[in-house]
Amino acid sequence: MIVLLSSTRPNHIKASILYEQIKKENKYNLVTLSTGQHYTKSLDIHESVDLPIDINLNLGTSNKEVLTEAIQKELKKLNPKWLIVIGDVNSTFAGALAAKRLGIKIIHIESGMRSGDWKMEEEFNRVFVDSVSNILFCNDLESYQNLENEFNLKNKKVFVMGSTNTDMILRHKDKICVSNGSSPYGIVTLHRRELLNNLKELKSAVDVIENMKQIMPLKVYAHPNLVNKLKEANISLNTLSPLGYVDFMKSLYNSNFILTDSGGLQQESIFLSIPCVTYRDSTEHTLTLFHGNMLTKDKTKIMDKIKSCTKKTGKINPALHKTTWGDGKVAQRMMEALHAVLHL
Repeated sequence: MIVLLSSTRPNHIKASILYEQIKKENKYNLVTLSTGQHYTKSLDIHESVDLPIDINLNLGTSNKEVLTEAIQKELKKLNPKWLIVIGDVNSTFAGALAAKRLGIKIIHIESGMRSGDWKMEEEFNRVFVDSVSNILFCNDLESYQNLENEFNLKNKKVFVMGSTNTDMILRHKDKICVSNGSSPYGIVTLHRRELLNNLKELKSAVDVIENMKQIMPLKVYAHPNLVNKLKEANISLNTLSPLGYVDFMKSLYNSNFILTDSGGLQQESIFLSIPCVTYRDSTEHTLTLFHGNMLTKDKTKIMDKIKSCTKKTGKINPALHKTTWGDGKVAQRMMEALHAVLHL
């Protein structure tokens, strides 16, 4: 048995590609497990990305202790040979810890990403999960090199696979890459704890957004945690509810600009050729900086950037589409590697 753990909106997007590929083989006992870490209806998009969830623990929390205990209890009942985890969220950390305790082998998708920023809980999660995993699937060569610098790779199987985010875009290309004839607009998504739990930082971000609105209309798609923090701080900001995957990606494709602290959107922006500012102090998606994304929270730099985004540029990036990072065959390569290593 293989258990595929996916518990958050970005991970559902990535997991659905591999789920489809495994099911296509039609000979493996695959169980999908979710902790319900992203528990609001607007964030739990597994149905819109065609990812059935066999077991949903409905925990509605990111508390690692609670997540680990619940996952360990479920894995003990299922007794799988392998657990597949994705990315760097707390459910991924908890799943890897639970599996390690039970002697279950671990496959980590999006392995080797590093921001070097230990203020972010996700950085600790990334390093820990990589350290206990048996098979590591990297998005790019830089991630592989990070692993090479940190671990003795003789004890691990490491593969450079590409980005599952790009596989997903190409799967829905005919619905996403469609012009809607809209006037210029920008998109904003902000949700990181480091921002929301710091009132000064939150007020600064809202000030940046309000200044951006003087240059270009904005669609601020708000994570429920952002909405709650704005209410608590009595800060006024017009926001929109999150969209399903295809609707949001179509909105992104037709936008002129994006300001985000999301990891997945950094990847999707360069693949769809949308100018992007990552509103953080650091990023684990360093490849995106080589393809034009800007990493800054400086208001002046952001204003200058948005002023330059007068034309719509949405299209599949031809250079990235030619590489393994974005050729649409990532999930296929993952299955080929699993066949070779696990003799499935």
